[in-house]
Amino acid sequence: AAYQGGICYMLYSYYRRILPVWAMKTPLREGLGSTFIDNFVHVPLLYTPVFFWLTGALRGFEQDEISKQMNGKYVESVKACWVMWVPLQMGNFSMVPPHLRVAVMQTGCLAWNVILGYLANAPF
Repeated sequence: AAYQGGICYMLYSYYRRILPVWAMKTPLREGLGSTFIDNFVHVPLLYTPVFFWLTGALRGFEQDEISKQMNGKYVESVKACWVMWVPLQMGNFSMVPPHLRVAVMQTGCLAWNVILGYLANAPF
């Protein structure tokens, strides 16, 4: 919750600053650009590794166990993320005012946390 609420709040406001001017001309373009950044940069490079590290550490796993679990489930987790979040975020970034985007994103977080928890705990 702290990551999705705190970190994402900061990241989402940053997306609007790094998108090129042409991408900010319409809500649809902003939605496409922000969705791309979030799902194909943020998720694979930051969100997914942090999830595996944090949940593994909280479960008492050693670093090598966390790395083994992440290596075994990384691709599957990122693909599952894309299936759920690309359509949801496309609508969120295209149709929702910036100050409400994190709140809208949280509506999908319960289902996503169940999916991610299942993937992380399934045998690898």
